[in-house]
Amino acid sequence: MVGATGIEDRLQEEVPETIYDLKRAGIKIWVLTGDKKETAINSGHSAGILKLDSQMIDICDTADPRDMSTIIAEIADTPFDKEKDVSLIVDGKSITNIFKNPESVRHLQRLSLRCSTVVACRLSPIQKSQLVRLVKEADPRNLTAAIGDGGNDVSMLQEAHVGLGIIGNEGRAAAQASDFAFSKFRFLRKTLLVHGHWYYVRVAFLVQYSFYKNIACFTGQVFFMLFSNFSAMTLFESTFLFLFNTIYTSVPVVVYAVTEQTFSSKELLNNPVLYTNNTYNRAMSKSNITRWLLTGVWHSSVTFFAWYFLYQEFALCDIGLFSLQNIVSQTTVIIVNLKILLESNHWTLLLFLSVFFSILSFFVITLFYNVIGPMDNFLIDNSDIFMSYAAVLSDVEVWLCTLLVIILALLPDLVHRVLQNSQTYCQTRTRINQTVPFNIHQTEI
Repeated sequence: MVGATGIEDRLQEEVPETIYDLKRAGIKIWVLTGDKKETAINSGHSAGILKLDSQMIDICDTADPRDMSTIIAEIADTPFDKEKDVSLIVDGKSITNIFKNPESVRHLQRLSLRCSTVVACRLSPIQKSQLVRLVKEADPRNLTAAIGDGGNDVSMLQEAHVGLGIIGNEGRAAAQASDFAFSKFRFLRKTLLVHGHWYYVRVAFLVQYSFYKNIACFTGQVFFMLFSNFSAMTLFESTFLFLFNTIYTSVPVVVYAVTEQTFSSKELLNNPVLYTNNTYNRAMSKSNITRWLLTGVWHSSVTFFAWYFLYQEFALCDIGLFSLQNIVSQTTVIIVNLKILLESNHWTLLLFLSVFFSILSFFVITLFYNVIGPMDNFLIDNSDIFMSYAAVLSDVEVWLCTLLVIILALLPDLVHRVLQNSQTYCQTRTRINQTVPFNIHQTEI
């Protein structure tokens, strides 16, 4: 032998650690590659995707579609050892035969969902996208993320719910076709476990809170119709209807959606199992959405009926209905904004200031609108409510009753929050204590 050359396909730094944490977070990892079977398996061991003691199911090199259909059906119905990870090895030829038979595809879906890892080798770009679509159709709750660094991964990246491109030595086609791009694979760890966790919690709250605050406010109009003989009289003044969603309640929820952290970055990175708190869209489940809707109805009911029974006290001021409009609106704005503080796990100065100034804006704008004039023109018509809010604010009993109504409305929320935090803490500690620290030697071969 005169000489020899070789090419080393090395992994990037911290790939095994990243894979290990993603698996602890409950994320199933598939390897879809065009490499031959031996290379794919060795790479899987090196990256920590495959364990040395895992049970491997190899269905490669099956040319007859009828044999493949029988094999897949038998394996899918075979009980596995629950104490060992099950890994499925399949190649492009087998995938081609499987997709010729719809029954085989359904069996493959059942089998793949039972496996902790799937390694598919010798795949064409279209076969990669077919496997991604197979996982998406297996269960509508499945969310797929495809990770690739080359042009042959473009179809897979575009088929998945989220495409993650790695900028490497194979060009920028994958990065350009993806939703997010990274220079290193290890950055995926913080992206999913930290920012993914925070983003989901923030968006889930933003959507549900938007429905809640409108129900908490405008359901009172429905109650008011029952006492006004369904007349054209409104419970809320027109200026309040315009400003409620634009000024009085818009800023705190935006601040929450930017700054909220259910757990700190350090906690999420050290305990990837916390990521499982958000699996299967748990924060927006039917029970959670129902709770938010019922909370809105409760706050609206307490606000309206509490002030309705106190209405006679304000009728003596010879202001009547207009005092009821102002005081119900004022209480609603305070309750809806304080609800954000109760739901937040990460109180910041910015959040406190946004809540304070949102409530203050109602007092300032409403008082200003009530004391100027009286005016009756095409821009401002406050002749009916002139000085009504000033008279309400000058009554000490109004402030005491406002405090009472707020406590009565938010007391169930406070109790639920305390019980929820206690339960979440106990469950989280249990899951964390069941895990073991990462050992790099576990993935070496």
